[in-house]
Amino acid sequence: MNALPALMIGSLITFSCVIVLYFVGRKINHAGIIDVGWAYLIGFLAIFYALVSYGFPARRFLLGVFGGLWGLRLGTYILLDRIIGKPEDPRYVQLKQQWKPFGAVKMFWFYIMQGVVVIWFSLPFLIGSQNIYDTISLVEWLAVALWFLCFMCEWTADIQLSYFKKHNLDKSKTCRIGLWRYSRHPNYFFEFMIWLSLGLFVSESPFGEIAWTCPAAILFFLLKVTGIPKSEEQAIKSRGEDYHRYQQETNRFIPWFPRKPK
Repeated sequence: MNALPALMIGSLITFSCVIVLYFVGRKINHAGIIDVGWAYLIGFLAIFYALVSYGFPARRFLLGVFGGLWGLRLGTYILLDRIIGKPEDPRYVQLKQQWKPFGAVKMFWFYIMQGVVVIWFSLPFLIGSQNIYDTISLVEWLAVALWFLCFMCEWTADIQLSYFKKHNLDKSKTCRIGLWRYSRHPNYFFEFMIWLSLGLFVSESPFGEIAWTCPAAILFFLLKVTGIPKSEEQAIKSRGEDYHRYQQETNRFIPWFPRKPK
């Protein structure tokens, strides 16, 4: 299947699922369900494009594995860590308050925009899956190695944080175990690196430069918008002085050796 028909079918599936998720989110009063759908849908589209495209089979297989593993792990982690049995994310509670009295309509369009982002972030998988060149280049193999390393590191960071939350009785304390000793946000850093390695892999394909827009967007949102700023604002409210000390000791984003507090 050529790129345009695959993209049109993928878009139809995406927006249909997003609309269903909107009504599910209203039913359970948990708008964060779109975060689960976001990850699962990108993973699904990666596999879909790999199956229906005509590019080199080995490259399509790798891209399907990249997207499938990433979407399954992240979507399931969010579902278990933030949705099932958990209160609604304060970000969404705040948005609903800000959007009154038109909250339902604005939230619907928010979901639709998440669908647009899903399509955008699925483009690297579509572009790479259309590449007919019948050899995996050295650059692509390096990107594969980097992708799997970063995938395992992000998974490890999430496991370490979940372990800390489960066993830490003092909620005023900050996680400093494992990778969290070297970065205040190792999960965000390795998420960015996963998309950077995907961009590197797809850069060998025609129109592959489009793939670089995804890590650029991820970096912008993590550093400037909804990622680190919101996370640290909430952490300071809940953990106060302990988190201020953590900020002095630990790099904000890129993992590095801890510093002595001032």
